[in-house]
Order: sequence, then structure tokens, then C-alpha cells
Amino acid sequence: MSTDADAAPTGLDLAAVEPLLADRLGPREGGAYRATLVGGGKSNVTYLVDWADRALVIRRPPIGPHDPRNHDVGREYRVLSALAPTPLPTPQPILNEPTGEVIGVPFYVMERVDGRVLRKADDAPDMADPARLRRVGEALVDGLVTLHSLEPEAIGLGDLGKAQGYIERQVNRWAGQWERDQQRPIPALDEVGRRLQAALATGAVRANPDRPHLVHGDFNLGNVLIANVDQFDHVPVLRAVLDWEMATLGHPLMDLGVLIAYNGPHADQVIEEEGSVALRPGFPSPSELVELYGRRSGNDVSTAPFFEVLAMYKVLVITEDVRARYLAGGTVGAGFDVMGRSVPYLADALLETARSSSVPGLSG
Repeated sequence: MSTDADAAPTGLDLAAVEPLLADRLGPREGGAYRATLVGGGKSNVTYLVDWADRALVIRRPPIGPHDPRNHDVGREYRVLSALAPTPLPTPQPILNEPTGEVIGVPFYVMERVDGRVLRKADDAPDMADPARLRRVGEALVDGLVTLHSLEPEAIGLGDLGKAQGYIERQVNRWAGQWERDQQRPIPALDEVGRRLQAALATGAVRANPDRPHLVHGDFNLGNVLIANVDQFDHVPVLRAVLDWEMATLGHPLMDLGVLIAYNGPHADQVIEEEGSVALRPGFPSPSELVELYGRRSGNDVSTAPFFEVLAMYKVLVITEDVRARYLAGGTVGAGFDVMGRSVPYLADALLETARSSSVPGLSG
């Protein structure tokens, strides 16, 4: 079967994928068949695909060396399939290719959702209205509340992870990855890891929630689609939650911590681009996000500072891992030359956040 693809982006053999799409969606019978790499490939690689009159997305692991635990597209497909009938807005999954025999790695296909990723304020001038950004922040919190209200067992994800001991495993995992993969000394990051361990040892943080919760693992403005402003009063503001490769069973406050890490006071440094939408007037502050989540979910948020520190620690360790892959020549896309430039500064700021908290062990 031939293809009239306009583009053959790195990492995706369109001609090899075409028979699978035809088998699932029916013959294309003319029309466009092309793919565009988006997102820079810093996580799982995303391609926008036009298949005649269908708008699709293909996801595959990063190009080059990567930790398969962090980039399991089969796991992502399974989670999307389980979430499809729930109230949480997610893309509709179409097909999964788990063997790696078609393009050299596993991949899956899903429908493309109409919406936009809100990162830089310059790209969203219609979001200058504080009331609109407030609605976006509230929609994000409501998305987390909906996600954490789901019973994993009831939607077939009761075995997705081991909820007991989740926090301790998170601390140990990211501390271990930092010790194993670090390419440069960052003493503040070493100290934050030690303080997280100390906080757990005090027992001040309730290690296990009252029941298993499905957690996204990377919930932030960069991993959701938001409706266009002219649709705000007609469709949900939160159009879809994307990028489920890190989903597991765990503690719901970890998702809240990640949201604050990426969309809090250091948002520009974390995404290494100036002008984050989250820093514009109207977007809820970290304390407002915590209060809003606690009120709407009914969950105890008294230990939120621990999860804010743990989440930023995780973000910085992952950033350093991506930087190491770039230095080894194992990535594609733009922006990697500046990847990690803010990590030392952010590590110092994170250590100060830990010191100023009221959590025993974390504060020193």
C-alpha cells in the first residue's frame, strides 16, 4: 500500500503504519496522509497525523536511549482506554501496537481533540483577562478532583500500581535516579533528597491515603488541552488530559504538587521559557490551588508542602535526565541546548522552600 505522505518525520515510518490505520479505520481512498512532530520529543514523542478527514495523534517513546519505565506507551494506552467512559475528558484511543515490529518501538494512535495547550502568554493574548485565567485554574483543579474521585478497581485499573508505600517509593526512585544519572554536582538537590527522606522518617506525612487513587504523575498546563475562549460558555474549559505514561496508583496530593511545580512561582524557570501563562494575573496561586482542591475534593491538604517539594524534586531530576540524553545525542527537537540551565537555581529555591516549611524533617 502506498502513501502520499507530505512529511516523514524522524522516528515514524508512515508507510509502515498505514496498513494498521487502514485496517482499523477503513481504506483512506485519497486525501492527505502526513505527520508532524510536535512537542520537541522531551517526553514520549507526539506526532499530529492527518488521515484523510480524520485528525489523529501517534505517540511513541523518545528517540534514542530512555528509561522504559518513564516512557511506557502501552501503559498510557491502557489508561486512556479505561478512562474513555469516565467523566474525565481524555482523547479516544484507536489502536495499540505493543510489539515494536512496525516502526522499531511500540506506539499507539488516538483521536485528536480540539483544544490548545496554554504555555506562553504571548501565544494566548485572549488569556490576558484575569477572570479567564481563573476559570482555567479552577478547571485544572476540577480535573484533578474528578480524576481522584475515580475508583481504580471499578474502571479496570486496580492493578496499575501498588498504592501502599507509594510516597516512599517516589522519594527513593527519584533520589536513586539522581544519584545514578547526574552529570554535574548540585549540592542543593542532594540536600533536598536527604530532607525528603528525613520527613518520611518522622512520620509527619501520612504515607498512605485512605484508599488507592489513580494519579496522573505529570499533571500541568503543558499536558492538558484548554478550550478556545469563544467556547468557554458552551463546552468544558478543560477539553482533555494528555500524557498518561506516568500514571499509577498513589497519593492524590502528588498530582497537586506537580501542578504547582510547573505552574507556580517558578514556572518560567521550570519550562525554561519566559512568559508562562500561569504567572499572569488571575491564575490561582499555589496556596489558592491547594485551598480550592481541598475544598472541592474533601481531601486533607495539611501536608501539601511536602508534596510540593517532592514534586519539584522529581521535575528537576527528570530535567537533568533529559539534559543528559541530549548531551549523549539521544534526542530530537528544538530547545534541548538550554535544557537544565535553571536547575541549579531551582534547586537552591527548592531547598529554601523545604527549610521554610512546617513539616518536621523537611524543615531541618
